[in-house]
Amino acid sequence: MHHLAPFSGPGVTTKPYLMHGGSEAFDRWGRHLDSILKTAFPTTLIPDRQEVSQAELVDELLNVLIAVPSVNFVMDLVSTL
Repeated sequence: MHHLAPFSGPGVTTKPYLMHGGSEAFDRWGRHLDSILKTAFPTTLIPDRQEVSQAELVDELLNVLIAVPSVNFVMDLVSTL
């Protein structure tokens, strides 16, 4: 069976990443996600976002990857209530 390659015409062939939009776009996306969560789960307490340094963010992400509990990235909101 012969498979045809998908059409790829001139122009941009990949979509931009969210981070390419800069910090304003990323913050706006975060606020949008917060509003969706608050609308979908009105009785659940969703903590406000807090600003962390880049070094702390990297440390926290590494901890999440190796399954170390984190105060910034809570995996189970039910257990924190």
